[in-house]
Amino acid sequence: MSTAPPSLAVGGMSAASNGPSAPLPPPPPPSATLTFYVNAARVELENPSPELTLLAYLRSVGLTGTKLGCAEGGCGACTVLVSFYDEEARRVKHTSVNACLAPLCSLDGKHVITVEGIGTYDNPHPAQERIALMFGSQCGFCTPGIVMALYALLRNNPSPTEGEIEDCFDGNLCRCTGYRPILDAAKTFACDKRNAGCCGGNACGRMLPREGKPSGLPTGCGEMDCCQTQTDFCSQEENHAFPKPSQDVIFPPALLKYAQSPKKFLEFTSRRCKWIRPNTIDELLEVKRRYPQAKLVAGNTEVGIEVKFRRLKYPVLIYVADIAELCCRKENGMYVSSNRAPCRLWRKAQALDVAQTKEFISELI
Repeated sequence: MSTAPPSLAVGGMSAASNGPSAPLPPPPPPSATLTFYVNAARVELENPSPELTLLAYLRSVGLTGTKLGCAEGGCGACTVLVSFYDEEARRVKHTSVNACLAPLCSLDGKHVITVEGIGTYDNPHPAQERIALMFGSQCGFCTPGIVMALYALLRNNPSPTEGEIEDCFDGNLCRCTGYRPILDAAKTFACDKRNAGCCGGNACGRMLPREGKPSGLPTGCGEMDCCQTQTDFCSQEENHAFPKPSQDVIFPPALLKYAQSPKKFLEFTSRRCKWIRPNTIDELLEVKRRYPQAKLVAGNTEVGIEVKFRRLKYPVLIYVADIAELCCRKENGMYVSSNRAPCRLWRKAQALDVAQTKEFISELI
């Protein structure tokens, strides 16, 4: 007897189930204090504007390494690292974020790291140093975002593959340098390249097809431009500094304690807009009942564009990305909450053997 594959459920507001339900309790008293960290420094803001982006705030306090390019999350010049405590995994996670779209009000309990926070001129982070020494920058406008995208990858995976390094730059554009020197520099961090003993530079005979010889020749292929016979930075193993945990900015212990404590029901109000962050589905449903026309915000990739370029106005915004029930995953079959990021869903689904699930994920991506 064959066993049917696990069912696939798409979760949403589970409190709104069939049948009569009890009246929802009122939300707790709101707080108007936003608490987060920037480069290990604590920040507390009273009633910040719901319309203020993370990028605008960072530049207003002098952290101008983060650049404004397209203002719509397409070029990656504004990339920063945001660390947060994941309640489901019970550990701190790190993700690259487009600061031009990220609302400042969404950062409660989170740690923001900018390009200024990972290294200095005298003591640069290996990602900064490698991009500079291997000519991965010309005008430099996109460079901070590229460095931070690479840094985010290395924080999550200190030994990435070449493919993972290429993927981490999907959200970054460069108009003048070209991507070859950037990728050459970044791929010196690749575990498969390190194991092969070859830097992978575009001048390496091992990487280039030769007459009568296929590409992918062994290290020390004998070509004059093989990286094993060159004396530039690319072939000097002692110059290949790799990130050490002691170099990374830690997740502040006080913030970890704050993130693990019961979350505050947040409400920020400006002259034109109100921002509300409920923490449970019941609170969300009650807020939505009070403000039926309110707009739901998670990544702000839709609302942020509509407000900036279409000049739309939303008097009430409800932030749902911190509601645990909308970010969870269950093992009996596959239960997908409505706020689950597609990239995280795709990674989890790769480990499953159910053909039905894999087909669903391929259509989703």
